[in-house]
Amino acid sequence: MECTLKLKYVLFFIGIYFICLINLSTLTLTAPSLVYFSQHLIQILPIMIALVEIIKGGTTLEELFVFFLLFSISLIIYFSSKNMQPIYFLLISFSFRKESISRIIQGFFITYTLLLVSILLLLKLGIVFSVTQYNDISNTIKISQGFVQPNSLGLVLFIILVSYLYIKTQRNEEKENKNILTFVGFFFEFVIVYLLYKSGVRSAQFAVIIAYSYYFIIKIKNKEMKRKILVSTTYLLFFSSILLSLFSLNNKVLSQSGIWHSLDGFFSYRFSMGYLYYLKSGLSFFGKPFSYLDNNIYQINITVDNFYQHVLLNLGLVSFFAILLYFMFTLNYIFKKNQLTLLIPFVSFIIYGLGESSIMYFYAGFIFYFIPLFYKDYNEMI
Repeated sequence: MECTLKLKYVLFFIGIYFICLINLSTLTLTAPSLVYFSQHLIQILPIMIALVEIIKGGTTLEELFVFFLLFSISLIIYFSSKNMQPIYFLLISFSFRKESISRIIQGFFITYTLLLVSILLLLKLGIVFSVTQYNDISNTIKISQGFVQPNSLGLVLFIILVSYLYIKTQRNEEKENKNILTFVGFFFEFVIVYLLYKSGVRSAQFAVIIAYSYYFIIKIKNKEMKRKILVSTTYLLFFSSILLSLFSLNNKVLSQSGIWHSLDGFFSYRFSMGYLYYLKSGLSFFGKPFSYLDNNIYQINITVDNFYQHVLLNLGLVSFFAILLYFMFTLNYIFKKNQLTLLIPFVSFIIYGLGESSIMYFYAGFIFYFIPLFYKDYNEMI
């Protein structure tokens, strides 16, 4: 069983590494054979992980019933939206439903750190190249550092930082190694924060500020006061993110003044782009195939970068409310089981979703693998 468990982790994170190395770097623009390999790996990897879990055994009839019910709904969503991500997430979250959340987060931290180092090394060797992106709308210039776009760099740095802050909070260092480990950790953290600052990716920067806020709140000694602050702040940020994403789907975001125009500008005009796409697409129960909107007032290809709007418009109302329920249940169990350090990545991802939809990919959105919290005996302390 231990061998099967290790195989599952090794397959999963090696697979994620190669998927991201190809899809998030400029290799996706210059190496069509690698892109072809990556597309097939994305399709095969979740199935392989699920097969390893089945071989391991230990699945109850109740778990099988819930799995096939959710799988049937995911299939309907796929046939309607042509998006396989709900199926991928289901297969992987089912496979890791009884595993250590800390171990999963540590795996993402190691994988994404190696990914960052690899792409920067490939950039130095001239195998990948930087893309300079100028946004006519927000009047900003961003450099990708070997990634296919600056936002991909921001995603990697964001995941590294929030997972590192979680690990740092959980870690119990030995006294004799504390000074040197603290220095190395501080230097590493400084480099990642500096790269994030230079990237100019505001969605990732804002979400990391939230992560640091939670990191410092969790260090408060008074447990009662700490818990009150965390509960009130978390639900305020959660409901604000959802409501802001929904209510921004109105024509006031296209105006040239007012609060909605200011909010739209702060989020690099994500809301007005989402509204324009909403006018074209409308709503559905099980989603619609996503397509770019090139004929619009901005005269650029418009995509929906707000995660909540993307789910609503691409995956439909059923997926949107399912994700809301998952978020609410997860938060409830985090507080109920006193797993407060999980708020660092969880709330950061919620905020990150306001400006980026990339967390809807199974190789990035690891907050959807917090299913172990739902089991009665889960009480992880490192």
